[in-house]
Amino acid sequence: MSKKSPKIAALIEGCRGQDLPAHYLGYFECFNQQLFYEAHDVLEELWLAEGRSGKNYGFYKGLIQFAGAFVHLQKDRLNPAAALFRLSQTYLRPYAHEHQRLDVAELIACGDEWIGELERCSFSSNPLGAKMPPRLLLRSADRPGAHSKQSRLQTLLYFTRWMRRFTPLMDFDMNWWGVLAMPVGVVICFGPVIVAWALAEKKSEAPQKRNGRH
Repeated sequence: MSKKSPKIAALIEGCRGQDLPAHYLGYFECFNQQLFYEAHDVLEELWLAEGRSGKNYGFYKGLIQFAGAFVHLQKDRLNPAAALFRLSQTYLRPYAHEHQRLDVAELIACGDEWIGELERCSFSSNPLGAKMPPRLLLRSADRPGAHSKQSRLQTLLYFTRWMRRFTPLMDFDMNWWGVLAMPVGVVICFGPVIVAWALAEKKSEAPQKRNGRH
């Protein structure tokens, strides 16, 4: 255990228990707060633990060097920053267009942009003083049932909006006919939605119950 481990554990505490490694998610948390040195250290710990045999060895190394390039920019080391941007691209290029929910091609293009900024001024001024560093965002995970639940919610919202068109018809004195007509109207309008919702919930829970038996 290194001297950095307790600090890193504190940095990634809020990232545990998710679908991707906490160190990996912690990298983006730190990077987007412009804690580039901490982002470097957080992911480096995972990279060292997995070793050269890990499937993400080059991917993690490229991200570590990308953060390292911004550490150099923060310290006005412009040539080393450009060198690390290029080196990070070398490690990232072999990976798919999207890897571990990160748009790798977009990140490589971002590196090109910062290298271009440095080269345009012949490494005489620091672009980090004139522009904000990028925010690195991961794409949403496709969780089982997530899309179906969202679709059901949108359906319910649609019917709710549709019912609002008929609210002016309810602005009358509550005589005996109105008392009978209102619950019938609610059943007609919302009954199919409620039944569809219940069936979809039962269907989505069935695989979870089957998995629980294994």
